Amino acid sequence: MKKLLLLALFPLALYSCEKDEDTNPQFREPTCDSLQDDGIFEAYTQPETNEFLRFYEMVPATEVPNTVNYVNMSSRKLYNNSIALDPVFIYKQSIPTNLIIYLPHDGPEKYYSWVRNDTTVNDTLAVPIYNARSLNLPVGCHRLYYVFADTAYGKVLTKGHFDFEVIR
Repeated sequence: MKKLLLLALFPLALYSCEKDEDTNPQFREPTCDSLQDDGIFEAYTQPETNEFLRFYEMVPATEVPNTVNYVNMSSRKLYNNSIALDPVFIYKQSIPTNLIIYLPHDGPEKYYSWVRNDTTVNDTLAVPIYNARSLNLPVGCHRLYYVFADTAYGKVLTKGHFDFEVIR
């Protein structure tokens, strides 16, 4: 009888030991309705940090001042069935940087990315985000994450995101 009772309680004991934490946390949802948090330095969530910043030598809590003076996007709409050369990620730096832009798509750990090592300073530089049309992204809101560093996987200078809408 004791063995039967132990067998009956065993699944209950295992269930009660499970943690209530999310073992597969997701990134923040893109918000195309409000662009107030786009293009500014931000603290990434733990899942975003684990994914995009894990290889960097140093990730300061605040941006390094006077290194990347301007970050913007020419448009917040990507038309899948268009030949328009928009959107474009635009930036101006005062020191040479390594820039990586990530566009998550098709599930976890799948990204379209752009990498730029620019030594040009004090000129406006551009990255053609419209190249993502080749992914045929689903209609809706999507998020680009960007990281500027002093060298490839060196010290992070600034980081943030831009949300944009994909339209057929």
